Amino acid sequence: NIVRSLVGDVLIDRKFIRKQAIASLRPDIIVTPQVKWAIETEGLTGVKFIHNVRDYKGREMPDYYSMIIEHVLPPMCEQTWLTYDSPAKKCDKCGLVVPYIRSNLYYKEKDFNNANDFNLTHEFLNNWAERYIIVSKRVKEVFKKYIM
Repeated sequence: NIVRSLVGDVLIDRKFIRKQAIASLRPDIIVTPQVKWAIETEGLTGVKFIHNVRDYKGREMPDYYSMIIEHVLPPMCEQTWLTYDSPAKKCDKCGLVVPYIRSNLYYKEKDFNNANDFNLTHEFLNNWAERYIIVSKRVKEVFKKYIM
């Protein structure tokens, strides 16, 4: 089982982030104080914020936060079409075989009984071997109201 956690500061390019409210620099999600405020004000669940964003020269960037999604959903239904390299390539270090998604993501309705507003898939998918982000309808409404 792979555990991915932040082990140091997130280093970003100031030019890249300057015009964005939310940015993804795999695997990090960087947000502005406005996004953090909207999420906290509306009580959206499943995330925490770490103030550890620096530029490539090591200077602190107090106007940005690293957003960490904490909740992981159960595995997808068998209806979800996943393919594997043939023969399946395993990571030499951890033995992980990465599936490639070929359809919509399917879940059983009961899998969302304990879901938060921000969730990650159980599976690590595609070339980056990352979990997909799945958000609730509330997230969409909050982002329309405050961000867009």
